[in-house]
Amino acid sequence: MKTSNKLLITLAALLIIIPIIVVAVNVKINYRDLNTSQKDDIENYESFDQKSPDTKSLETSKFSAINIPNANGAYLNIKIIKDEKNGIKIPTDIADNFGFIVDNNGTLQITMKNGDQKLPYSPIIFIYSNNVSQISVAKAGALYIDINADSLTLDAKDMNHLSFESTSKLKVLKINADHVKDIVPGSKNINTIESSINESEFRTGEIDYNGLAINAKGESKIEISGDEESPGKYGIDHFKINTSDRTTLSVENVKINHISGNLSDETKVQMPVKYLKQMLKD
Repeated sequence: MKTSNKLLITLAALLIIIPIIVVAVNVKINYRDLNTSQKDDIENYESFDQKSPDTKSLETSKFSAINIPNANGAYLNIKIIKDEKNGIKIPTDIADNFGFIVDNNGTLQITMKNGDQKLPYSPIIFIYSNNVSQISVAKAGALYIDINADSLTLDAKDMNHLSFESTSKLKVLKINADHVKDIVPGSKNINTIESSINESEFRTGEIDYNGLAINAKGESKIEISGDEESPGKYGIDHFKINTSDRTTLSVENVKINHISGNLSDETKVQMPVKYLKQMLKD
């Protein structure tokens, strides 16, 4: 083979490999979950009154909802801690990038002050409240939530990734997602999920649910999976699915006790025939 051809092949290979490396590095830089970075100091954040190192604390009036109207592509971790005092703790070095105010409706409004300026890392924002029942967020690169509550309604729009930490506990989670590229509930301690998605992707794997209800429209994608080696290990007691437009639905290695709903003619389905028969019966 000519030397010139070898050089061209080498150059082509580099053009493929380098972007992959850049993407991997970018994800590594932007993502910092609760199991790293501040893990060793997590006990310093168990209550608002507790002193936390390198952290700015802001006490607020009572709120039961959180709204981030424009996250400017930031990768954010939100840890909600039940406390009689209401407030926020955020790393001191990036505190000036955020604005926090509780409006007249009892909603904590979180704003990004520096427009499109990127944060140097993915911060963990500790939010203290006796009860948070609703979170709304738009235009985030990613949002990771850690919460322990009876129920939560989550509205998400124009986002790349949305998930819950494994430590989250919820009896009922309601998700309204519009153009969210990747929704992963994550926690095995969420009993029931009711989700309405538009042009979004919902994925859940190796998790038991008492109830899972999904209404999908647009070109949405739904993936529900269990353990490939033990197909009956994980299950859903009641699964309700309604689709319109060109939704793709995949159900694999999961035991479903009751299934119901309606599928559009354009829906692409991959799941055991016995569940399709049960839907037709109902």
